[in-house]
Amino acid sequence: MFALLVLPAATAQVLTARPGLSLLLTLVIGFAVTWAGLVAAWYWPYPLGFFVTTFAFGGYLAAHAVSWIIRTTGVAKAGGMTPRTGTTLTSGTREAGA
Repeated sequence: MFALLVLPAATAQVLTARPGLSLLLTLVIGFAVTWAGLVAAWYWPYPLGFFVTTFAFGGYLAAHAVSWIIRTTGVAKAGGMTPRTGTTLTSGTREAGA
């Protein structure tokens, strides 16, 4: 069950750099994967820990995939936002790596 402590927080850190929002996302993700694991374990003959770990890791991979898509396609740049921080670019400043 160590994954339940680590993966929701790691997933939240991929999605946002703000501490308050990260804490809220950690709680939401933790509750979601726990309940999803409980429901899945009710219907299938596998242990609860397997489902919780699988769902939490799947969320972590999905968060990285979304982050990668945003970085490579420039979706965030088109709107004037920097990926991960959500701050608006102002005139005269350059985004890192640009």
